[in-house]
Amino acid sequence: TDLIMKLKRHCSDEDLIVATLAHYFLGRIYTKIEKQPEKGRVHFQVLARRFPQNRLFDDLAKGLVVDF
Repeated sequence: TDLIMKLKRHCSDEDLIVATLAHYFLGRIYTKIEKQPEKGRVHFQVLARRFPQNRLFDDLAKGLVVDF
């Protein structure tokens, strides 16, 4: 969709907040709406690497949290 394409472009934004939100919402959209959790995990893996102290991102990246 158009929204997904716009969010994908923002994933490489220089602004850390914009890029973080884009990855997070793409992860949520792929997991919850598009029913493609493997694509969602890719975005959560980026966030888990970027924020290693964030347990939620790590669990989402590993597919351990599905009801969020």
